[in-house]
Amino acid sequence: MNILIPSTLSLWSATSTSSQAFPVFEGEHTIDLVVVGGGFAGLSTALHAARKGMSCMLLEAHEVGFGGSGRSGGLVSGKFRASFQAVMAQHGREAALQLHAFGKKAVDCVEQLISEHNMTDACYSRSGYITAAHSSAAMKGLQTAVNWLEIEALDHSSRLIDAEETAAALGTRSYLGGVFNTYAGHLHPLNYLRGLARAATVAGAQIFEHTPVRSIEENGGWVTVVTDQGRIIAKQVLISTDAYSNLTSATKRLARSIVPFRSSIIATVPLNNNVASTILPRGVVAADTKRLLRWYRKVDNRLIFGGRGAFDKDNSPAAFSRLYRQMQDIFPQVEGQRIEYSWSGLVAMTLDYLPHIVRQSDRVMIAAGFNGSGVAAATYAGACVADLLTGVQPQIGILQSLAFNPIPARSLIDPGVRMLTAYYQFLDSWNL
Repeated sequence: MNILIPSTLSLWSATSTSSQAFPVFEGEHTIDLVVVGGGFAGLSTALHAARKGMSCMLLEAHEVGFGGSGRSGGLVSGKFRASFQAVMAQHGREAALQLHAFGKKAVDCVEQLISEHNMTDACYSRSGYITAAHSSAAMKGLQTAVNWLEIEALDHSSRLIDAEETAAALGTRSYLGGVFNTYAGHLHPLNYLRGLARAATVAGAQIFEHTPVRSIEENGGWVTVVTDQGRIIAKQVLISTDAYSNLTSATKRLARSIVPFRSSIIATVPLNNNVASTILPRGVVAADTKRLLRWYRKVDNRLIFGGRGAFDKDNSPAAFSRLYRQMQDIFPQVEGQRIEYSWSGLVAMTLDYLPHIVRQSDRVMIAAGFNGSGVAAATYAGACVADLLTGVQPQIGILQSLAFNPIPARSLIDPGVRMLTAYYQFLDSWNL
């Protein structure tokens, strides 16, 4: 039996309840703000800027949701790839506390937008998030993380759980324990994106699809944004193309500042109730502590299983097969169940493992580098960008102050990441 069924759609595309086609931009226009990129950060910026009275146009090279945002796993949390302890050690306690507060506000921002704009089809649930320890060293690291949250941030939303409670919550005995974070959840990412687009247009923003930006040039106090069929003169520009910044030369500087990393996802056919009830019975989302992250959630009795590690330019059958084997290792009860959807998207990794909300110049801003945790962080980043553009200073600390320059010897990064990925796969296979 063929377990992996070839698919051209993500589960989200196949189950999205609504869509709206936007026109191609044509002609010439003068406006306050141009947003380049129709993902979480771009749409949130357009929405919040329009709410503040700015005239705004968003330009998307393909369709809203084409990039990593619409292909994501839909996990909503205030976690970052860089630990708060590491940030405190390198940048100080205040910087770590501001980053922690940003994460909390990011989750709140998603929830508020969903509620305010009646995005019921986003299917949001604050289900909680379990980080499961694959080794004793990882368990000690989780203990350190929880101690930091409690002592430094006075945050008691996360607690350690032992192997038995972890097994009961996940439906697998693959882990030594974990951390349960109540301040997290999951949603349907494509429906959420489309909800942001609807809300942005209602607020007065204009959205254009199939409108790649060919050049962005500053001239005096204005920025000229050139597309295939038009030109916009803007006071400000936000570039929020993240891991898809190499689509045109207009965003090549950002493309040289991040490392695209492919994240792959598989989804089973709907499982029968007897099997489905044994997997994630409490409805939480979960991820493990391996170097190449694996995560999973359940939607309509389907098990959705994702992971990092593929470094191909396109969907990789080998990556999907590897995910299927890993899924069976963790959940033997799904052995023989067919995979109905398999898809992938690009994640923008940064060398410091942190997102950046910075000025490229006086008139051009960048919000990018969400390192695979962009549902909440990128949404809130958009609100922060709108504040900055209207003279309000959000408390975003190092996300705004750290340098975000093109990576030196960028051409050597890709082969280096391939080698590091292979090494991590080896270590993870032995639970090291």
